[in-house]
Amino acid sequence: MSIARGEKVSFVGRNGEGKSTMIKAILNEIEVEGNCQLGHNVKVGYLRKIRQLC
Repeated sequence: MSIARGEKVSFVGRNGEGKSTMIKAILNEIEVEGNCQLGHNVKVGYLRKIRQLC
């Protein structure tokens, strides 16, 4: 996957389809096959899951 300068990307899908895993791989928080390279001055932001108490 390649994302151009200035683009904004979101990952959308059902529970368990790998959205959080993709972000963790991009941020090198988990070990994956292959590699991920972030360009100069790249900012990655995401909201972690928060489980609500009922």
